Formats: sequence, C-alpha cells, structure tokens
Amino acid sequence: MQSNLLARLLLIQNMALLMEKWETLTSFICRGLEEFPGVIATRYVESGGNAQEAGDRLVLPLHSGEKDYGAFVLEVADRSEIDFYVPYIQNMVGMIAVILENRAQTEHLKEEIESRKEAEMKLRKLTSAVEQSPNVVIITDLKGIIEYVNPRFEQLTGYSEAEALGRNVSLLKSGETSKETYQNLWQTIMSGHRWHGDLKDKRRDGSTFWASVSISPIWDDGGEISHFVSMHEDITHRKLAEDKIKKAMTQAQTANRAKSELLANMSHELRTPLNAIIGFSNTIKSEIFGPIQNPRYADYTGDILTSAEHLLELINDILDVSAIEAGKIDLQEESLVIPEIVQSCLRLIEPRAFGGDVILKTELPEGLPAVWGDERRLKQSLINLLTNAVKFTPEGGTVTVAAKWEPGGALEIAVSDTGVGMTKKDLVKAMSQFGQVDSGLNRKHEGTGLGLPLVQGLIELHDGEFHLDSKKGQGTTARIVLPASRVLSPPVAKSEAVQA
Repeated sequence: MQSNLLARLLLIQNMALLMEKWETLTSFICRGLEEFPGVIATRYVESGGNAQEAGDRLVLPLHSGEKDYGAFVLEVADRSEIDFYVPYIQNMVGMIAVILENRAQTEHLKEEIESRKEAEMKLRKLTSAVEQSPNVVIITDLKGIIEYVNPRFEQLTGYSEAEALGRNVSLLKSGETSKETYQNLWQTIMSGHRWHGDLKDKRRDGSTFWASVSISPIWDDGGEISHFVSMHEDITHRKLAEDKIKKAMTQAQTANRAKSELLANMSHELRTPLNAIIGFSNTIKSEIFGPIQNPRYADYTGDILTSAEHLLELINDILDVSAIEAGKIDLQEESLVIPEIVQSCLRLIEPRAFGGDVILKTELPEGLPAVWGDERRLKQSLINLLTNAVKFTPEGGTVTVAAKWEPGGALEIAVSDTGVGMTKKDLVKAMSQFGQVDSGLNRKHEGTGLGLPLVQGLIELHDGEFHLDSKKGQGTTARIVLPASRVLSPPVAKSEAVQA
C-alpha cells in the first residue's frame, strides 16, 4: 500500500475506530479487538449496501452470514486510485467479518461456559448441604417410593442407601402413629401443601425414634407435582424429656388434688373439736358457772382460748385454699352494696386498729354501683387485706379503703397503708402459700401466710383480678378489680368515713 492512503476507519457496532497504519490493521486481524490500539474517530460514516463510493472515501460493509458487524472505510488522496485498492480491501473486509463472527461465537461460548460453571458450583453447594445435613433427607415419587436418601438416613435408621432405594417410605412406620395422622399427611402433600408434624418411626433393628418431619412437594416445569422431599429431625431426647415432665406434672397434680380433697373432707373433723375447745374455754373464762379460785387457771384458760382461735383461723385458711384448688367452693351470689361491705369489715378491724394506734379511713365516691358477688367471700377478702395492712403499719400510721369506678368499666377496691412496705423479693414471697415476710411488726399478730393467696383465689372466682404493689419504707397497696360484667346499677349513695 502507498503513502497516499490517508486514513482507514473500522466501524464496528456504530463505533468508529481510526487505524493510521497497516500494521494496526494486521494486529487487529491477528489479535482481535481487545488489543486493538485504534482511537475513536472524529468522523462517523454510515454503512449499508455493497461497496460504495462517497467522495474520496470507499465504504465496504462488514457482513458475515446474515449479521452486519459494521463497515470498513478507506480514504484516499487520489480518487482515481480507488479501483486499484478495491479487490485487496474486499478480501481484507471478508477476513475481518469472519474474524468478528468467530470472536462473537467465542464470546458467546465463554459466557455459556461461565454460566455452566456457576450452575455447577451452585449444584455442588446444594449437594454438599444435603449430603452433610444433620437431618435425614428423603426424596420419593408420588407413590412414596424412595429415590434418594442422604448419609444421615443410614446413621439414624440403620438402613443403607442400597437397602432403601426402590422401597416404600412406609418401611419406617412403627405402627404407633395413628392412621388419621398419615391420612392427613398424604391429603396435605397431594394437594400441593407442606405438611409438618411429629412421627414415631422404626429403625432397621426394630427400635423406635421420634422425628420432627417436614414434607414438601416438588414441582416439574409443567407445574405438576413430580416428587416429595422430606426432612426428618431426630427429637427422641426432647420427647423423652417432655414425657418425663408430663408424668411428673401428672403425679404432682394427682398428689395436690389428693391433698386438697383430704383437707376439704376433714373440715368437719377438724372444726368440731376446736369449736368445743373454744366454747368451753370461753365459758370457763367468763366464769358462767362460778368463779375460778386460782388466778393461774384464768390465765391458762385465756391462753387456751387464744391458741384455739388462732388454730381455727389457720385451719379455716388452709381449708379454704384447698377447697379453691379442688374446685369445691361455690359462690352464693347476690347484689352487694360496696360501701356497706366496707363498713362491715372496718367494724371488725376497729379493735385491732385501735390497739395498734392505727387510723382507718375510707374514700368512697358517690354514685358507686352495686356488684354481683358472694358477700361472705368478698368480706373475707377485705378483712384479710385490712388485717395485713394494720399488722404491718406502725403506730400513728394510716390504712385507707378506697373505691373507684367509671361508667361501663370495672370497679376497683384498694386497701392502702403507710406501713413498712416490701421489696420485689418480699412481694413474691408474700403471694406464695405459707409465705410470710418478716418485718419485725408482724410478730405482734401471728399469721398463716395464706391470706394473700386466699384473696387472690377468691377474687379470681369472681372473674376479677388481684394486684399487690409495694415499696420498701413507703407502704403497700392491694387492689381488687371486679370486671364490668359484675357491676350492676343503679348506683348507691356514699357512706360516711370511719376513723378509729
């Protein structure tokens, strides 16, 4: 080629690349576009058709088969020399087109190879995950014939892969799982849904094990179920632990019921002799049939009466708690006026409060409605709370009974004191049966440790809630909340406050 060839342009996919030397074109043909050192041309030449002349420029399309790769443009200084270059350039253009086609096919092949490598990598990961899974993996056809098992299958069941393949998955049936369970299983997976549950299966040696099983359908390209895949997690140890817990709970509940029934049935046998002791000792102390000659006998009689009354109180609390646990308390329900209930309870507590120099107050707003409940049991609950409040309140302290209600809502009765209060740990202890908080003040009046649990049980029988709030050194508030379903109308008038 001569020096009067000014420039050559190679247009590939609408990008014009300038080649200033033939060596550049030769390098392109040999090494490909990746190492082509041409620069983007400043002039764009459209391609199309056969070889065509445009001024001092020869344009040749780059075709291979039915694909158009661009154009080759030759610029010359003397137009008369174009005919001289055409055959040579046409051959070269043909070679370039074939090279481009080969390059394209090579790139496509590379992409396909990379895609296959990526797919194979994913498949290897999936295969490794299944093979190394700590759970059993089984793949069956629609009839339950085993087509695949992972290594964990042999470890758990004792069947080798060769023994399992081609056999029905029912070979694991222990006979201890109900037919209804298997019917539900098959109906679920055949309808295209996942099934999950616990099955008791059998090993090759005849021993059984529990498995948490999840079975899912596998769909083919046509949207039809072709196989099922199931995963079995060995939960034998968990099931054995659950069975032990259930047996222990059953035994504990049986023992508790037996205890409660025994105590409830002993009510008459325990109370009858105590009532006789209380009655006779009270008669002797009152000297109804004549004076007691020796003063010591009078003191002894008083001790007998006090001890018997305390023992009767303890027995009554125990029997009531046991009766609640045994479900043997029936409420005698009627319409109750809260202020009247509160005043009745305060009158019973007044002597004890007066003896401890504790002030009793009430905060009962006007318009409190009546409630539906058992008068004796609600009074018993309030007396227990008032007794505790007085017991734990030092001299000069205050115990307040308050009530509040909003139309359409629950009714709340609160007993608050300015006593010693309790810590969170003490609160837990106080709410447990026979739990007594040692404050230094309670020893003036011995308790049973059943008062608060008893109140909670009685209020729950009324479909209500019992809450206990306290802060060390600031006092305690016990709240009885009766639900709106037990609130009646019309409201009643406010009662006068009582102060002892």
